[in-house]
Amino acid sequence: DEEEHGTEQQRAADELRTGRPGERRPTGPGLVQMDQVTAKKGCIAVSSRYTHSYETELEQDYEIQDKVLGTGMSGPVRLALGRSDGRKYAVKSFKKSGLSARSRQELRNEAELYLQLD
Repeated sequence: DEEEHGTEQQRAADELRTGRPGERRPTGPGLVQMDQVTAKKGCIAVSSRYTHSYETELEQDYEIQDKVLGTGMSGPVRLALGRSDGRKYAVKSFKKSGLSARSRQELRNEAELYLQLD
């Protein structure tokens, strides 16, 4: 059941990334290694993980609102509206370039913590 559930989550996440069922948008190397997070936590619910190098691509898919839903070490979590489906999303952008090794590790720790929350 967990494997099937994971497959369904992946299909849903793929659709959120591309707007088209079954199509995957290529992603670059992530800050957080998801296999390490799931090894610590077990199966986690991730509705989508949007990874891009260019901010303009994110803004092509989502209309980022001014409303701040919360904040963390690396900045605010903002409300966004999906351009393809009109749904509401919580979006947090991470600027990794120019971070010191310590700041990058703190960012990694924060992201892993959020991913482990139910």
